[in-house]
Amino acid sequence: MEQLKQGNQILEQSNLKEKFAEGLYVSWEVAPNCDLACSHCYSLNEETDHDFKSFNKSPDKNDISPKKQLTIKDIKRGLDNLEKVGVKYFNIEGGEPTLRNDILEIVKLAKERGMKTILSSHAMYLLSKQYRNDGPLAESLIGKLDTLAISLDASTAEANDLIRIRYDSKQSNHFDKVIEFLKWYGEEYLKRKNTDEKIYDLKINTTVIRSNMESVVQIGDILKEILPKDAGVQWKIVQFHPRGRGATNKEDFSLSEKEFEKIETEIQKQYGEYFNITKRRYSDKEYPFIVIGYNGDSVVPEGENQKVTYDRHSRKLNVLQGDFYDVLHSYMKENPDFVEKNSQINNY
Repeated sequence: MEQLKQGNQILEQSNLKEKFAEGLYVSWEVAPNCDLACSHCYSLNEETDHDFKSFNKSPDKNDISPKKQLTIKDIKRGLDNLEKVGVKYFNIEGGEPTLRNDILEIVKLAKERGMKTILSSHAMYLLSKQYRNDGPLAESLIGKLDTLAISLDASTAEANDLIRIRYDSKQSNHFDKVIEFLKWYGEEYLKRKNTDEKIYDLKINTTVIRSNMESVVQIGDILKEILPKDAGVQWKIVQFHPRGRGATNKEDFSLSEKEFEKIETEIQKQYGEYFNITKRRYSDKEYPFIVIGYNGDSVVPEGENQKVTYDRHSRKLNVLQGDFYDVLHSYMKENPDFVEKNSQINNY
């Protein structure tokens, strides 16, 4: 009996795999759908070079139409694969992930696997009960989510909502919804800061394109008025990336590195003591950044392209497939500094 026990232990140890990507940050576009049609969107669902809108067959599913989404069973299988390689930071995005009625379950599954969770949302429905039966999502996320990342792109409703437009051409009211949420967040932070139940961290993403250049810096005045200084809010300034739908608007939206740096420098000067100001420049080089499409295919962005990641044996990197560990391991061997560079560009 003792020999059998020792044999089982040896077998278990032999099945343990090295977490070769310990600390890796990945994003997964778990939702293909979004009710906004932002002209700079670089979601993989907007990609034209690769068919991210069709699913590969998986062991327990037939092909899924573009309007449908992965089940929790699919997400769980993918998270198991991410856990095996050592993923630490898991960014849940879309599309618009809050349109999924099981978004809390996805956050829970990632937390159970020891991951830091980030939810990236346009923030339209965080306080709405339209899509939920158990109270506002913003409140339900407390105690479960690590970081909430939302978008705000201009200091006026007119300028912001020209960027954050709806598919049906109706007024999005995105600006008003974000301001409503920020006020709620500020109040909840103050209410909970001296209790054991802290609220999740907040990150605000601002994408700078040519049309909002003149109304980006002043966003700081709005944030400063609404949010407590000691909340440690991160404000990330992002230079326009001409990918996805944004690639079709490259000529109208692109700004030079010098123009972007001028805006970022002014924001840092005026609000650096109040917020954690971070930035992301556009680059035509490969980003050490893995983005998973909602069908499981994974890409590493490079310049204006979303490059599907293969290993040297031409095996596709798909988080739902059984060979995900081996394919990513092969890719990492060819890119040994990937994880280190990945940690340098992501501020969580």
